Amino acid sequence: MNADDRKDRSWPREGPGAQRVPRDTAAQAFAPETVDMAVLQRNYDIKLAQARQAALRLSETAADVMGVLNLGPAAGIGLIGNFRGINASEGSGARLLSETTDSDHPADVLRGFLVAGCVRRLKFSRAARWAALIGAEARKDAAAIVIRGRELSTDDAVKSADAVAEAIMHHKMRSLEGYSLSYIQNWSDEDESVADELREILIGTDDDLRPLLRKGMYAAHAVSGAVMAGLSPGADIPHIFRRMQKMLETMHQSNPSMGPLVVRDPLALRPHYARPRRGK
Repeated sequence: MNADDRKDRSWPREGPGAQRVPRDTAAQAFAPETVDMAVLQRNYDIKLAQARQAALRLSETAADVMGVLNLGPAAGIGLIGNFRGINASEGSGARLLSETTDSDHPADVLRGFLVAGCVRRLKFSRAARWAALIGAEARKDAAAIVIRGRELSTDDAVKSADAVAEAIMHHKMRSLEGYSLSYIQNWSDEDESVADELREILIGTDDDLRPLLRKGMYAAHAVSGAVMAGLSPGADIPHIFRRMQKMLETMHQSNPSMGPLVVRDPLALRPHYARPRRGK
């Protein structure tokens, strides 16, 4: 498995992001022309060609946006750490790459700027502080940003990614009956509070997690809490990861919708009409 394969299967994308944005849906809802028009309507002072660089890989870009909408800032800072780790293991150093490596994925640095722009637009009160931190981390690794043989300045790259984040998060789509993604899904102060609460539980050692979980705690909060717990100085990553797995399993088992009658694929549902026989 190469670096791009592993990036394609990373939790910030596949868990909360890509599984919610099928490729055909993303391609239809976020055609480059759609993003271009949304950017133009907001009067961004950038060239359209630059804004389209991220838009040209819309399935990946939309997945990154959905990851932030579902996990909050944890998806953003997690994406930075994930790519640095993968690139270090591939011998490229613990940094975000500034050049594209294939036709499907935007450059790592652009994705870092994108998620920073997404976090800045979330509803929770610490959004601006987290966005600044994530953006600063991406800027640390920004070298000569080359896209399809064309060099882009860091400032223009930030503006381009920010414009695309705005367009994908807030553009009202026909496929969503006139609503935007950020209207349907977002990260609030309540979500942040629940994730912080679960973070403390994940660091702990209680064997039985069921008494510690309550209504309103969901898998996204657990994963977000685990990421933040892993950022703590001296964090025991294997312990936190095992606890997160156990927490997710506990949530899964207590969810009535995941019982024997679980519907794994809604498209498989078909109407079946039963008519009682009339007595003779």
